[in-house]
Order: sequence, then C-alpha cells, then structure tokens
Amino acid sequence: MILCLLIVGLTACRSKNITNPEMVRDQNNQQEPATSPTPPPPENPPPPPAPCTGDAECPEGQVCREGSCRLPDPPPPECTTDSDCDEDQICVEGMCAITEPDDQTAPEIVTLDPGNGSLGVSRTSSFSVTFSEPIDPTTVNATNFLVLDAEELPVSGTLTQDGSVVTFTPSTSLGMFQNYTIRLSQDLKDLAGNSLSTVPAWSFSTADGTWEAPQEIENLPTSRVASQPALAIDPERGNIVAVWRQRDGDAPTSPSSIYANHLFMDYMDESILGNFSNEPTLLDSISGHTADPQVAFDFESGNHTVVWRATSTTTSSDYNVYATAFSLSMGTWTNQMTVDLSVGTATSPTVVMDDDDNALVVWSQMNSGASRIFINELSNLFDSFSSTGPIRLSQLGTVGNASRPQIAVSESDSNALIVWEQLAGSGATLTSNLHYNVYDNSFAGAGWEIDNRTEAVTTPRIGRDVEGDAVVVWDGDGSIYSRSYTISAGGSTTWGDVASVESNTGLASQPQIAVAPSGNAIAVWRQRDDAGTAFHIYARRYQGSGWIGDRVQIDLPTGSSSNHQITMNSDGHATAVWTQAGHVYASRFFSSTGIWQTPIQLDLALTGTASDPRVVLDEENRATAIWIQSSSVYAARLE
Repeated sequence: MILCLLIVGLTACRSKNITNPEMVRDQNNQQEPATSPTPPPPENPPPPPAPCTGDAECPEGQVCREGSCRLPDPPPPECTTDSDCDEDQICVEGMCAITEPDDQTAPEIVTLDPGNGSLGVSRTSSFSVTFSEPIDPTTVNATNFLVLDAEELPVSGTLTQDGSVVTFTPSTSLGMFQNYTIRLSQDLKDLAGNSLSTVPAWSFSTADGTWEAPQEIENLPTSRVASQPALAIDPERGNIVAVWRQRDGDAPTSPSSIYANHLFMDYMDESILGNFSNEPTLLDSISGHTADPQVAFDFESGNHTVVWRATSTTTSSDYNVYATAFSLSMGTWTNQMTVDLSVGTATSPTVVMDDDDNALVVWSQMNSGASRIFINELSNLFDSFSSTGPIRLSQLGTVGNASRPQIAVSESDSNALIVWEQLAGSGATLTSNLHYNVYDNSFAGAGWEIDNRTEAVTTPRIGRDVEGDAVVVWDGDGSIYSRSYTISAGGSTTWGDVASVESNTGLASQPQIAVAPSGNAIAVWRQRDDAGTAFHIYARRYQGSGWIGDRVQIDLPTGSSSNHQITMNSDGHATAVWTQAGHVYASRFFSSTGIWQTPIQLDLALTGTASDPRVVLDEENRATAIWIQSSSVYAARLE
C-alpha cells in the first residue's frame, strides 16, 4: 500500500506492507486473499502548483520557490530562552512577548464603616472595610479580622467578602454604649499574596438602649399601699432584687409586711430569666408594723441579705432590726433573724456583705437614754447562723444622739467604713443651734476604731472604690461638702481636707454619691436655682483626688425635682433618677463623652403621682429603676 503525506505543500510517499484483517486464507482450499476495492479518484483533484518566475506571479499568500508557487516556509523561532529576548520580554512558544510586571503593591484601606472614634453606632449594624483591591477570600477569617469588646474578648459574628469589601455581622446585638475595637492582621492579603501595608486597629462606641414600658412587680390590691422601696444588683451576674413595705390591710393604720421580687439574669431556672416575677415573696413573719427595708449582695456568691425594722405587735412603738438572706444556689430565703439589742427602738438599718457571705448590719438604737450606732456581723447565714454583736460604735457621755449611719466595704479586703451624724453635745447644753458631726468607724482586722470625728455636717453619704478609698459627702448650712478617705500601701488611713462640691447661692441639700471601682465618683444633690423659683438636680464629677468641672443641671429646665438617686458601674457610666412634676425621670451619663443625656420620662401611660425612685446599673450598662405610683410598685428596664 502506498501512503502519501502532504507537508507544507509537498507530497511524500512511501510503501508499506499492511495485512488486511479481513483476508482469509484457507489452508485446505488454498483460496486467494480478499482485496479492498480501489477508491475512485477525487472529483476535483487539487491543481498542480502553478509555474512561476517570481512571487508576483503567485496567488496571495504564496511565494515562488523552485519555479512553483507554494505556501511560504514557517519563520524560524524568534527565541528559545528568555535570554534571546529584550530585558522586558520573555520567550513564549518561540516568540518574545512583553509581560505584565509582578503585583507587589500592598492592599490599602479606603474606607471604614463605622469610622474610627464613631459614637452612637447601632447595636445591630454590620461593620465593613473597603480595600483598594480585591482580597484573597482564603485569608478572610476571624483571626485576621478580629472584633473585640471592652474587655478584649472576641465578639461572635459572621465574616463575608465581596471583592474588595469585607463585612462583619455580629451574632447578637452589641452592648449598650460599649467600646469596641476592630483589628486586622497582616495575614489578610490581596489576590497576589501581598499583605496589608499597615496593621490597623480602630474603635467605636455603640448607641444607648431604650427604656421599656413600666411593669407592675407586685400583685396586691392598690388599697394595700406600697412604700419605701429599695433595690440592689449583682453587677457581674446582672441579678436584681427589689424590696419594699406594703400594708397588710386597707386601713392607714394596718400593720405592714416586707416583700421581695427578683429579676434574674443568671439563675438555675432559665425559664424565669429577664423579668420580675408576677408573685413577690413575703419575707417577714411578724404581725406588727415594718419599715425601712434595705438589701445588699455578696458579689462573689450572688447571695444577698435584706434587713428591716419592725414592731413585735400592732400596738408596740418599739422597732427592732431583723434580717433574712437568699441563697442563689438553693433558691430559698432563710428564716428571719433578730439583729439588734431587742431593747429600745431602732431606726435606719442598713447592710452590706463581704465576699465571704458575711452580712454587716448597722443601725441607730436608743440605749441609756440616747440614740447610739450599733453594728452586728452575721455569719454562716445558710448553715449554723451566728453573730458577733451587737457592738456599739458611738460613745456615751458628752456626745448626743447618733443617727443615719452609712456603711461601705472594700472589695479588696472586706474592711468596713461607717459614717453617721451625731449631735455635738448632750443634756442641758443642747440647743437648736447645735450642729451635727459626722463620725467614722473602721475595722482593719484588730478591732473597731471608735469615734474619729470628721466635720460638722448632716445627712452623710459614702462611696468606696475597690482599693478601699472612700468619698463622703454631706450637706451643711445649705451647701454640699466632701472629704476623701485613703488607705496607704502600708495600711495607714488618712482623711483629706474638707472640699466644697458646689459654691452656688441656692440652698443645697440631700447629696447622694456613687463611686466606681476605679475611684471616680459622681455626686448629685437638690438645689434651688439661681432665680429662686424651683429646686433642680445637679451633678458633679470626682476624679482621682478632687472634683473636676462645674456642677451640671441634669433634670428638666422647668418644675421642681426631688427624690434623686444615682448608680455607677465599673466603666464609670452612671444613671440618675428623680421625680419631677409628679413623674419619674432618668438621665444617663457616659464617661467617654462626659455628657449627661436628655431626661427620659419612665412612667408614661401611668396615672397618679410617682415617688421614691431607685436605680441600679450592671456591667453591660443595663439600667433598672423601681418606684411607687398609685400605691403600687413599678419597674422599668433599659435594654
């Protein structure tokens, strides 16, 4: 068989023997092999090459070679290696070609959303970064794009990418007025593998929450008037307990009882988290009159103690101090305990707890013809109850009646500091012109130091930081004063000089103070305005070792205000509440801006005159307020 190959216009042929698989050779019959039929010649065979003497005589695309028009020979390769080409070229399939240079440009940030230092960022918004070029999706992860809260803990969320834009969406709503930081890693790269030129970090603050509608937290008839609410919080867990007094009957002379209601955020029964119970708990078992409930938490265990005073019968006028405690792990209240001397009427009980589940209770009680300050330490509250007192803290003799004690403990060592007011005289020397002094007692392991007078004052209030340093405020002669108390590294204590908190002409009274663990504080008080037409609520900041800035009016510009309270958390944020024109208002202060917000009315849609608001603040900046209105107890929560 003849094989012919057409190569660039040339025909080459050679012979080859091919065995036909269809050939049959019968050995016995000696048949001839079968042969394939000869194919017919093509109908239009290609014309033979045209003769020529030059390229011009050939068709377009052909050249004259050896007297015939033919296709031109392929050009020789331009290169075999890159070295055969110019400096900016490389050899590609025998041809020198210009190539794009390697991408060595690092991606840059074009825009941040939110921008660095942004305030009031939506708590449900996403955060995005726009780069100067597309980002390699394999490098977009939670390690290279990190969102941190104020405690440097990662925020849970989802990362998505669309070319040059990377977006982070939080899994849940962010905290109220919290600082957040976004950090990028150099391992975040473009498609060519170039890392970020810089490793940026930027911060922003979220917006505040919203006050929810008021909730009635007791279910007794309105004829059984409620009064004297108190409120406390475990700031780490967010658990809250409200206590109050409520009449047992409809008549104004009816005896009363002490009730409590919880709002749990961290509790073994998760079905009741986030709201006050519909059924408050009756705490006392005495048939007489009750008054002045107070409550405090042990922040370590979450347990808490309630104290109050009560008469043993409906006809008795002698009040004694009682206490009960709640175990968070067991979910039960202890039986009530008698705390005081059991002889002589007691007033103004208050309580704090240390981190060992011990409750320190102080009060004023008639003793030897005068009112004295006593303390009792309650231990083993949930086992074999014991106490170390009562111990009298104020002296007998030449000093007069002592009252209105206040106590604060140090979170670092559980030492207690107590202040009270006491008449500076007794017997026939007492006159209406005599003033009160503030005294303090402190316990530092060896015992109580008795009667260290500070200054002529009345209505003292005290706050303490985590190191045990304290600030005391009081009113005297229509002005507000303060004094600092510091503990040195060696354990010695020092009272600072008396300082004026305000120096305005209007009559000032009823100071309250809140102190953050850092030692920063805010005082609020009631003062007649410069026009002399109304009383307003003012605030001033204490930072480090002294008062800074001027007083700031925090209530509405018209109408008199009263019943002010303030609370503060470890971030230095604060919330104040008060009553004005028969309604309850709140204002929020944020340490990052140093600005008080416009007051918000809390008792919208409620009727009747509001009174006695109380407020607490947790570490997530959630505020909870309670107050009395239309003889019932209401609560509102800022979420």
